[in-house]
Amino acid sequence: MKTNGLLYSKIKSSSDPIDIKSDGDILENTPENAWFIAYLYHRVVIGRIENKQFVYYKQKEQDVTLSKILKLRVFNDNAELFVWRTNLGGYNARLRKDGTGEEQGVVYAHQVLFGTKAELIDNTYLKLTEERGTEIILPLKELNISEEDVNNHQERLCIHTRSYIGFIEDTGQATYVDIRFVEFIKYQEEK
Repeated sequence: MKTNGLLYSKIKSSSDPIDIKSDGDILENTPENAWFIAYLYHRVVIGRIENKQFVYYKQKEQDVTLSKILKLRVFNDNAELFVWRTNLGGYNARLRKDGTGEEQGVVYAHQVLFGTKAELIDNTYLKLTEERGTEIILPLKELNISEEDVNNHQERLCIHTRSYIGFIEDTGQATYVDIRFVEFIKYQEEK
């Protein structure tokens, strides 16, 4: 039986503001063994945080720096650091941790990434592209997805997300109050 891919559950979770003023502030507040997605002015970068450093496919220079970040999500199964640039040029950030805090409703979903064609780079990275020109470069070995599976349209890469439900005080209406990335997963079409 096909489903819409959404799953509701309840978990304990907490969210705290974090002060971010430098690259070091980001790296000091990241969850252990974490992935990151950095939305920069000129591209989107996906990689890992290892030994308090951003590890990713560098095209020309070290471009994952606070001064070039519009949004940054650093995440693992248990937590996510979310950093975003404000209209005034500063940064806001929050660290959401699951397993602690108050119980709340959550909705799990899988967001399919762009990329219907794959090309192997340096036997380590996979470049996913679309006909319209979008491209994403990811560490291949860590994701356990093959170039052949993508090119044969057998598998797609997804981000497993968790949306947190809260209530509007005046009306009592339920709404999503936060969303975080949890992990990368492979998606296979249900038959």
